[in-house]
Amino acid sequence: MNAGAQPRPALFQILLAAAAIWLALVLPDSPGGLNAATLLAFPLELLALLLLAMAAGRGPAGRTVRLIATLFLTLLILLKLADLAMHEVLGRPFNPIADLPLIDASVRVVAGSFGVAAATFAVLLAMALILGISFALWWSLGVWS
Repeated sequence: MNAGAQPRPALFQILLAAAAIWLALVLPDSPGGLNAATLLAFPLELLALLLLAMAAGRGPAGRTVRLIATLFLTLLILLKLADLAMHEVLGRPFNPIADLPLIDASVRVVAGSFGVAAATFAVLLAMALILGISFALWWSLGVWS
């Protein structure tokens, strides 16, 4: 093995990485979609993403593909989670343009009900969740490159 060569990932890492991307793709956008049939579906986009990650490799092109795919998948997950939340609370899907002021309103409601510390903690927790999702997807795509 070359000194600069990366070790091959273990089978567990490969399966875990594929599962993380699979979960991002099959996450439903409404509470009615939270059933076994939806969650066990095989998205064709998974195959396309994994093949693209393998074809791009670990060089600059591969990092660019990983970055774009990570940003896209993170945005997809955030929009699906927002849709799930809006369906539960208001019975309608999330509208990114009209509903953005509701984020500020919800932070103010939490601050008014539970205090500024709880609202700050909730915002920091949400930011950490977004960073964690992004990192997991970046790692998952890197395993397949």
